[in-house]
Amino acid sequence: MYTYLITYELHNLATPGSYTPFFTQIKSYTYWANPMLSLWLIKSDKIVSQVRDELYSKMFQQDKLFIVDVTHGAWGSYNLSNVVVEWIKNNL
Repeated sequence: MYTYLITYELHNLATPGSYTPFFTQIKSYTYWANPMLSLWLIKSDKIVSQVRDELYSKMFQQDKLFIVDVTHGAWGSYNLSNVVVEWIKNNL
């Protein structure tokens, strides 16, 4: 199973609910955490290009998306909630 860091820039925020499918897709992965406004961590058996394509299909053309495999990555944090820090400790 891979652990991915997902970050994005959304450009169609004026329309309420326009990104509901995008966030629903992120939350469809069995394990996820949302430590910052535009940053998520997920675990999936899918390769990065599959996750990318699934998420981008729920976005608008001008939006930006970046996903990186952090399965074996070292990390550091400051001022994150204890719940998120524990999630990272247990899943990275």
